[in-house]
Amino acid sequence: MKIKIVFSVMVVCACCGLAFAKPIPVPTPVVTGQPVADLSEPRSLESGDLTSETRPSGGVFVEPIVDLLPEVQQAIDDVLAQSRGNVLQVECNGAFGYSTIQSAINAATDGDTVVVYPRNFASISCTGDAYVENINFLGKAITVQGLIPTSPDYVDHTIVDGSQPADPAQGSVVTFNHQEGNGSLLDGLTLTKGIGFNPYGPGYNTRRGGGIFCSNSAPTIRHCAIINNTSGPDYTVWNGGGIYINSAQGRTPSVGHCVITDNVGEGIFISGCSTTITQCTISRNSTGGIISSHTVSPAGCHN
Repeated sequence: MKIKIVFSVMVVCACCGLAFAKPIPVPTPVVTGQPVADLSEPRSLESGDLTSETRPSGGVFVEPIVDLLPEVQQAIDDVLAQSRGNVLQVECNGAFGYSTIQSAINAATDGDTVVVYPRNFASISCTGDAYVENINFLGKAITVQGLIPTSPDYVDHTIVDGSQPADPAQGSVVTFNHQEGNGSLLDGLTLTKGIGFNPYGPGYNTRRGGGIFCSNSAPTIRHCAIINNTSGPDYTVWNGGGIYINSAQGRTPSVGHCVITDNVGEGIFISGCSTTITQCTISRNSTGGIISSHTVSPAGCHN
């Protein structure tokens, strides 16, 4: 089943550059399902048996434990129909198998899909409104996506906050630096508060790619909001407050249907490779929209 792209031009609020305001209705939680080791062989568990021992630890689908809205159930059905591998679900309490995005990426293999639920989607509240982590695709040809990537409302509520990296030198919200190709897809997340990546190590006062750092890789990035990240200015060299792309080894990274705004540094900085950019809103970034030393093919973008 194909996911229908429901918009072709990004709609922008005249005063703020975004139009993500409508709250997501949260279903009343009712325990109706159990973790399953295999979709064809569900285990029979009592409602109180959803524990860390019964949750799967790796690449399997976990049946939801809440009655889902029809649009959410349809989204999950679409993911199951399209995924070339396993579907791993991330919810802030780990109710569906994983509580962090990186833990699901670590367990995923090529062809898998990692689905990230909006924060506080289930009944038990989690602290804050964002997944506070910095994620790395680790060279895997996987999809990491929000629950409904084409819905601005869901994108707005599926937030990754990169402000507290375990390694201060690796402070981009999302990193592609293991020769990822177009099969590595980031789809439908809000990326914010990244502080950039230092590619050279200690002794170099450099930051690049506050929202996304992409080096020697050519991923596909779409339906993302990349907002309020920084690559400077407190560094000698700083590029790409929103996205930094460098040297795709003859391949072409792709950025489409994204909002890239209010970042410190360029919206997108490109060096050493060609890049395709389509239907993006790139606005109010401190040092410019798109800066590139190579061919850029923007189509339908505006600021």
